[in-house]
Amino acid sequence: MLGEPPSLRGPTAGKYADVFEPGRRYLSGVWRGMPLGDAREQVAKKVFVAAEQDDRPATDLLEDSGRLRERLTHLRYSEVLVARPGFLPLPPETVRRWLAAHEGPPLPSRYAGVYDGGRPIDPGTPAERDAAVAAEPWNDPRLLSAAAGLYGQAGERATTWRKTRTALDRLMAKTLYEPAGRVRAMADDLQDDLRKAGRWLAALDRWAYVIHVHMAAQLPDLALHDELLRRYESLFRFQPLATDAREYRNRVAAFARKLAGYPGPAPHRLARIAAREFTASCDDLIALLAEAREIRDPLLQAWTGDMPLSGFLYSHEDLPAQGNLPTEDFGRTLLAAWDEVASKGRWLHRFSVAELLMVHGRIEAEFSALAQARGTAAEAVDVDPLPEIVDLDPMDPPRDDDRFSRGA
Repeated sequence: MLGEPPSLRGPTAGKYADVFEPGRRYLSGVWRGMPLGDAREQVAKKVFVAAEQDDRPATDLLEDSGRLRERLTHLRYSEVLVARPGFLPLPPETVRRWLAAHEGPPLPSRYAGVYDGGRPIDPGTPAERDAAVAAEPWNDPRLLSAAAGLYGQAGERATTWRKTRTALDRLMAKTLYEPAGRVRAMADDLQDDLRKAGRWLAALDRWAYVIHVHMAAQLPDLALHDELLRRYESLFRFQPLATDAREYRNRVAAFARKLAGYPGPAPHRLARIAAREFTASCDDLIALLAEAREIRDPLLQAWTGDMPLSGFLYSHEDLPAQGNLPTEDFGRTLLAAWDEVASKGRWLHRFSVAELLMVHGRIEAEFSALAQARGTAAEAVDVDPLPEIVDLDPMDPPRDDDRFSRGA
C-alpha cells in the first residue's frame, strides 16, 4: 500500500506507518526540487505528535497560505542562506526569471557583438534623432538593403570597444583612478580609442533608429511604431543607472582589493583615501537608488514585478553604513551592495536591449512583406551614402589644446 494514505487505528498509529517508498520519485510536481518523499516523511515524523486522523487537505488549516510562504522564504534566506539583515524578498516570478536567465538572454549572432558588454545605446539627443529621421526620404529598397547590411562591418568596432574598455578599466583600477606620468598618457590613449569606437557605434545606433522608425511608420498598423518608441524611451530612462552602477562598483572594488592585499593594517594614507572613496560611493548609492525609486516603467516591471525599481536593484531595508566597522570591512560591505545593484542593472539592461531588437526584427519582417506585396522590394537599391548626420565614420572635433598648438 506504499504511496497511498494509510488507514490508521488510533492517534499514535501513524508513527509506524510508511507512506512513501524509499528512493522512489512520484509524478506530482508539487515538491519538485525538494528531497524525496520518504526523506520528507521521516523528517516530519522525527518529533511525532499523536492526533486523530483528519482527511482534510493541509492547506485548509492555513488562514493565509501566501503570507506563510512569504515568512518561510524570509526565514530561509536569513537563517539558511545567511542573507544580510533587512533582506526584502522579491516576487516569486521575478526570482524565477532571474534564476532562469541570470546572464540575460543570448543575442543573435547577426548583431556581431554590438550590444554585448553592457554598451549603452546612443542614437543621439531627441533633436538629433528627429533631424536624422527628417533628413531625407528612404525608399523601400534602400530601407531593406540598409537593414540587411546594418551590422556587416560592426563586429570589429564592437570588439575594439569592449577590449579597450576592459584595458582602461584595469589600468584605472591598478592606479586607483589616479594615473600619472606615462600611465596617464596610456590612459589618455585608451580613452581616445574608446571614444572613437563609441562614436562609431553611436552612429550605428542612430542609423538603426532611423531605419526602423521609417519602416514602422509605413506599416498599416502603427502599433509596432508606438512600441518601438516606447522601448527606446524605456531604455534611455534606465540605462544611465546601469552604466553608473558598473562604474561605481569598479571603483569600490579597486580600493577594496588594494586594502585586502596588505597582511596587516594598510598604510595610513591609503586607508584615508579609501575611506573618503567609500563615503562618496555610499552617497552615490543613495542617489542612484533614489533616482531608481522615481522610475515607474511598465516595460521594466515585466521583469522586476510590481515593486519599486530601487527595491529590485537593492533588496535590503538598510543601506551600507560604516558605523564602527574598520575601513576594509566597510569596503567589503559596500562592494557587496554595488555587486548586487550592478549585476541586476546589467540584467535589466540586456533584457531591455533584447526586447528592442525583437521589435526591430518584427518591423523588418512586416515591412519586407509589405514591400513584397506592393512590388517595390526588387527595385534597384539606392546606394547613395548615408545622410551626414548618421555618418558611420565621424571625425573627432578639434580639441582646445590642438588649436593652441597651431597658434589659433
